[in-house]
Amino acid sequence: MSFDLRPILNIRNLMLSGIVMSLMVWLGLSSNPSAQRERRLNELIAAGEIGHTNPNLQKRLEMQFTWLARHAGVKSRIAINEPIHAQQLNLLVTTPKYSDVTHCGTGNAIFDPSLNTIFVDESLLWPTEVNVIGTPSVNTMFSIDDYGYVVSYTNFILAHELGHLQKHDRSSAFFYYGWGDRTANLAQEQEADQSAIKTIFGAREAGDEPLNLKKFDALTPIGLGRAQLTTRESAAADILGGMLLMADDLLFSSSPFSPYYSDRSHPSMLRRADDAIRVIELVPSGPALNAGEGLVQAELKRVTELGNWNHRELFFPGPLLRVDVRSGFLWLGRTDIPSANTVDLEEQIYKVPLPKLAPAETRNRETIIPAPVKTGHSKVGEAHNYAEAYGAWVDEEFEHGDRTIGLPPDEVSRDPQPEKDWGRSRWGGLESLGIAWRWPARDNVPPGKVTERYLLSLLRRLIPGRRTVNLGQVQWQGAALVIPVVIADLKSRTELRLFQLTGSEPFRLVERNEFRLTSLGKIDVAAAKIWNGSLWVPVRIGGGDSNYRVELWKVVPGGTKLFDTVPFLVGQARTDLETEGLGRLVPENPKLLPISDGRAVFGYDHDSLYLVDERADHLKVLFHPAAAGLRLTDLGSGLIMFWKLHARKAYLVSTN
Repeated sequence: MSFDLRPILNIRNLMLSGIVMSLMVWLGLSSNPSAQRERRLNELIAAGEIGHTNPNLQKRLEMQFTWLARHAGVKSRIAINEPIHAQQLNLLVTTPKYSDVTHCGTGNAIFDPSLNTIFVDESLLWPTEVNVIGTPSVNTMFSIDDYGYVVSYTNFILAHELGHLQKHDRSSAFFYYGWGDRTANLAQEQEADQSAIKTIFGAREAGDEPLNLKKFDALTPIGLGRAQLTTRESAAADILGGMLLMADDLLFSSSPFSPYYSDRSHPSMLRRADDAIRVIELVPSGPALNAGEGLVQAELKRVTELGNWNHRELFFPGPLLRVDVRSGFLWLGRTDIPSANTVDLEEQIYKVPLPKLAPAETRNRETIIPAPVKTGHSKVGEAHNYAEAYGAWVDEEFEHGDRTIGLPPDEVSRDPQPEKDWGRSRWGGLESLGIAWRWPARDNVPPGKVTERYLLSLLRRLIPGRRTVNLGQVQWQGAALVIPVVIADLKSRTELRLFQLTGSEPFRLVERNEFRLTSLGKIDVAAAKIWNGSLWVPVRIGGGDSNYRVELWKVVPGGTKLFDTVPFLVGQARTDLETEGLGRLVPENPKLLPISDGRAVFGYDHDSLYLVDERADHLKVLFHPAAAGLRLTDLGSGLIMFWKLHARKAYLVSTN
């Protein structure tokens, strides 16, 4: 009897070949970096570590990215926060915690062609820092409805990465991420920006924008509305406004990419915005868009000014609460921001030697990251009867000091200079009590306190007639207490006069006749300041029209001199802009703050800050925007620091 072994051998050979093929596939997957990353990323997605967003953001992305991808010419399936497959276009929301796998760090977005995936850091899509930067408390929590421009600039970021998908086979990032050699070059990055604008124009003109996205745009912040624009003009204005406001957000966010950041393959955010304006200028447009475009150009030009100063960026790991200069160090206090269920807030104190902060040209790119020297906690919430506000531990440490870490206690200076920043009420030993002023003893002037009501009653006797009287800041001039006063008559003429307060009882006011200024404009007495023996006075000319400007006058005994005049941004906006809706451009809270090295900083909230240097004999833009809440700390030798409450980034600027 005989058997035919060939079928059995064939089966065995097939099994062996299958095993060999499986082994080869397994070995290929094990040694293929892209396959390894894909497997690891899908594990993280399954575990909810990445690709996990709140339902509102998920819904928004499904509408937003699908809409943009369709108009970018994408034919494959779109997958958002799903397991990665090369046969579909994947959009994955990431967190910096896993940047070693995603290659997408804080505040960045990348396109990886090997995975056919766009990674976007969650902070770009839902910027949680917006609700704390520059605000006095977390009671101003926001909804995405209040910050719709986030959709506008993420439209641009997503369309930019889609541009790489369309045209390039190289890995790319919205900002540099330093991974791999085959990354997009500068020309390709600029081409992707232009492709993004083209995609957004096409998507808006198609008229199929999801209804829930239509209410999100960046038109209002530049004084425009959809009703006054064509569809193409509206798309152009939305791109302009979104990029402008993104540049503003980058100023103080924890993102390592400021508006000034650039590298060999990536233009700065300001350059991108400028390039976008050049493309948009080619769009046939009416007067409304032209006016908005002019405003954006003027504002971007002012933001760019900081890049012309010798400056460095300072980063901290959490919301900044206190800044001071003591004993040769810059001291920083930070605190956690409480949520509804927080009871214990961790807080730190940092210090940096002042010489380390000098912004030498060779160290402009060096990152300064302060190290903590002490950690403490504040208790908050109903369980503690809300007895301690967040930051209570830091505030107490700064007030009383700690010798073990070299922090001296806080002192109120008796010098005629203001405190370290203009966000506090104590000015050179003069303390504003809201309706009164208090001062310490100085030379022959005994300590005392005087109410504003009493001062006004004295002035009524010295200034008869039906005229409006406004008081400036009580301040020292040498050993004397002086008060700038503005008197307005019925003909809208304003006059600034200086009065001296004697320390006798009862107090007496005596006019200093050698200091006088008369103007048809509005004299901002709140910022009138005795400095270097002169009285410096800002005067507003115009009232929001195209010639709205400020003049800075120097008043000396026996004469006045116009130091310089500069336009307000709102004055540069044309009359066809809805300027009444541009609250962020209405100049408020004028200030003139003397700093070290014989200079001063002058400006208004919602406008620009200027350096006052008598040796230069003109005002020079120093920082923009001077949004409400911006603070300044003088580090000495002409070095100053701009920062915001709860921000995670600050700017060191040398005024020399």
